[in-house]
Amino acid sequence: MTSGTVAAASVVGTACYIDRAAILRGMAAVETGESVGLGRDVIVERAIEVRDAHGVKLDAQGFKRGRFAFSAERMVVDIHGTVNTHIDGLNHISVDGCFHSGFAPDDPTKMGVSVWSKEGLVTRAILADITRLRGEPWVTTEHPVTAAEVEACLAEANQHVLPGDALLLYMGRDRYEAAGHTYTEFALDQTSRPGAAGDVGDWVVDHRIAMLCWDFLDASNVSPEASVHARLVTHGLLLIDNCAVERAIGPFARKAKPEGLICISPPALHGATGMLVNPLLIV
Repeated sequence: MTSGTVAAASVVGTACYIDRAAILRGMAAVETGESVGLGRDVIVERAIEVRDAHGVKLDAQGFKRGRFAFSAERMVVDIHGTVNTHIDGLNHISVDGCFHSGFAPDDPTKMGVSVWSKEGLVTRAILADITRLRGEPWVTTEHPVTAAEVEACLAEANQHVLPGDALLLYMGRDRYEAAGHTYTEFALDQTSRPGAAGDVGDWVVDHRIAMLCWDFLDASNVSPEASVHARLVTHGLLLIDNCAVERAIGPFARKAKPEGLICISPPALHGATGMLVNPLLIV
């Protein structure tokens, strides 16, 4: 498939499932008006390498004009990795020389995060708390999260997923790191990273989930590797990596159902393979 024959819906990936009904469903889920940002605190480094897992460098600048002094900074950001909350563009991963929708890596017309900037990403968010289901503080490396567990979480909460929904997948990363563990950089050859098994990606695709917002990412001890991230290529799945999903637990606990309205608006930066974001959840 060439880029010239790509349908508009396929260019935006699974965002095409977010229709007016999905947006209104999210608005109807708002009860208290409480809002919470799901973006983790951005880690700032003094220096940034070509491939730093969490590189954000701020160069302080300033200038004067008459009586006024202005403070400013220049920012250099490594978008991807396992620390800062970011959205993956559909031009982030390619397989056999093609991105989602058939774009080649050297195709100047390929679209990045800017495809979602005009209307933003607004829909209903539902929660699957795996730690509550398991009765454990965090997901272990030995037992990756399965699709059956996601189903069980939603059933326990009497929650029914619909096309266009965003799934908040909580696996206990905040507790894991508070206990002194380090969540390691994404690499296909690692064998010590907790997270979700590949059938979670199958479940998300089968249920036409628009966005997967997760704290841990792909489990490293399952085959095939990075199988949830691979849905970027095969299905155009919107992934919000390294979300502070734990911040949704309290507000959701005060409601009959763990659901609310989630809003993300990436900037119109054409060709960008990702962008730091702070998803806003309104309950």
